[in-house]
Amino acid sequence: MSNQQIQIDENTINQLQQAGYTINQILLAIEAVNSQNDLSQFNKYLKYAQNNYDELYSIVYPQQKTFKSNQPFQSNNSSNQIKKQNSTKIMTRNSQLPVGLINGGNICYFNSLLQLMLRNPIFVKIIFNYQVQFCNDKFDNFLNSLQKLFANLLLSNSVCYDASEVLQFMFWNQQDLELIGKQQDFRELCELFLQRVDQSLMEKRNSPYQSQPILESDFFFKNQILQKQFLLSDNFQKNILFIPADLNFTSIYNTLFNGFGQQQKELKIPENLFFSISRYSFNRNTQNVVKLTSDFTIHTEIYIDFILKYIPEVNQLFQNFNDSKNYSIESNLDYQQFQKQIDSFQDVIKYYQTIQNHNMIQQLTSDLNLLKIQDSSQFSKKERNYRWLHQQLSQFCFQKYYLHSIVVHLGNANKGHYFIYIYNFSKQKWFSYNDAIVEQVLEDDVLKISKNNGYIVTYISEQQRQAIKQQEEIIDIIQQNNLSYELYETLELQQMIPFNLFQEIYSHNLNLIN
Repeated sequence: MSNQQIQIDENTINQLQQAGYTINQILLAIEAVNSQNDLSQFNKYLKYAQNNYDELYSIVYPQQKTFKSNQPFQSNNSSNQIKKQNSTKIMTRNSQLPVGLINGGNICYFNSLLQLMLRNPIFVKIIFNYQVQFCNDKFDNFLNSLQKLFANLLLSNSVCYDASEVLQFMFWNQQDLELIGKQQDFRELCELFLQRVDQSLMEKRNSPYQSQPILESDFFFKNQILQKQFLLSDNFQKNILFIPADLNFTSIYNTLFNGFGQQQKELKIPENLFFSISRYSFNRNTQNVVKLTSDFTIHTEIYIDFILKYIPEVNQLFQNFNDSKNYSIESNLDYQQFQKQIDSFQDVIKYYQTIQNHNMIQQLTSDLNLLKIQDSSQFSKKERNYRWLHQQLSQFCFQKYYLHSIVVHLGNANKGHYFIYIYNFSKQKWFSYNDAIVEQVLEDDVLKISKNNGYIVTYISEQQRQAIKQQEEIIDIIQQNNLSYELYETLELQQMIPFNLFQEIYSHNLNLIN
């Protein structure tokens, strides 16, 4: 095996610093990876350096004194220092991981959206089917930039790609430009993004090279494919892109039941269901928007038949379920109290760690572990009851939707960070897309973090799931093999990705030193 070394370019350095890592931590993670000759462990060592810097330092440099992670880094140019301490190798993507996206400045919400859209093969096909005219108008430029983005995310061997061009061409007027770096709401950005795609396709529909089905009506989208993919509509032509999920409903199932289950409307269900959890509220006393972190249960599968037609048995089932003692308001408050107590214990333990009172640390840690056991028992009981509800619904319902992604927001309402969890149906694994950092994660961790911080939740139909799975299998073959003309023809990628983009990315991959 060749001795692989790692070097990070300046954009990735900036991205890692924005994610909260110090230069010292980045350097130590690089040295740890190089000493083990395993590029795939970079993210692991990066977190290790952040949480246990001294311990990792003693492993990497057993004969040296620890260089404390909280000491200032003695260099005027952090990127030059990193270059000095590494070989001339360029950091290439781990073949087991997808391509990340560079955060050029407060655009984590946009990167999360783009990663989600890439995992929609119907949407990707719409974009690639557009024949770029290179006429330098805003519609053509926007669609062209999207094609380049998707092609690079699918074919590139780079760790990450810069999507700033897409953002630049998506904003068409001065008011839009003022939102760059300021827009914080994923939902609003998603609506703007899809409208821009729809408007661009509609503007170009008269081109002799384009052919897109158009709905000549007052629908949210004119493009029929976009409507079938994303819009929930009723017989009054009311269109919903994001289904509002009130925290008081406590779960996705209760959201559907309270929002649609008791209505007598003819609904058209899209292939993708988007839920927006009400994590933000206006505080009249402080006159500020505050973020809410109450529990909200996200199911990995849901039946939706009861929102399409009235099913008496299902209505009775939900009424009995929500009237039960296990899901009373008092029970939910008890569970929230457990969380507050655990947080308080952890804060006190940190204090005694700073003054090195080992007896108190030992006692408090023991008490904390007992509290966590009780907390886990409460949570498990809640999960068991929701599984029971799902099982009961299966007796009357047959149309199933599957959890596909969760957009998570960390921080407060005014300042925070977005990233997205996306499920890979082919590999049956979850992946975290945190700007340039992409890694595999456990489902338990996904649901644990999302129950208090999940903001946008998406589900997909069985038909959509099969299409996504097929695209995932193709992407996996590309990622596991060196990109070549033979592979381009064998996988019939010419039906998906324009040849000029393939050539450009193929040449770029050759310049990456493995």
